[in-house]
Amino acid sequence: MPLDSPEVPDDDPTRQEMLNVLIESGLCTTADFDAEGNLLDPGVRFDAEAAMYWFAHDWHSGQTSNLYSVLSTSQYKPGASMHGVADESKDVEDCYDLFKRFFIRN
Repeated sequence: MPLDSPEVPDDDPTRQEMLNVLIESGLCTTADFDAEGNLLDPGVRFDAEAAMYWFAHDWHSGQTSNLYSVLSTSQYKPGASMHGVADESKDVEDCYDLFKRFFIRN
């Protein structure tokens, strides 16, 4: 969790809950994922996978949290020059912001 942020997580969403937010918003479809929530074509929804990774990275509450599980099982692996969502594309930032609206309270 960002140290300078007054925001706190509303809950500890699972990967499936995060996927549901993306699907309900129209940023993804159920056809983009298999039954376990894995991307069928990582190139197609790279932005969604990267956003889930960075959101989990920034907001998990420890190794027993759902978000830590999202982080540790992510198909996305950032390069050495990537330090956060700000280093990503606008599409990744949009997905990240969507997660904040659903899962973070001020």
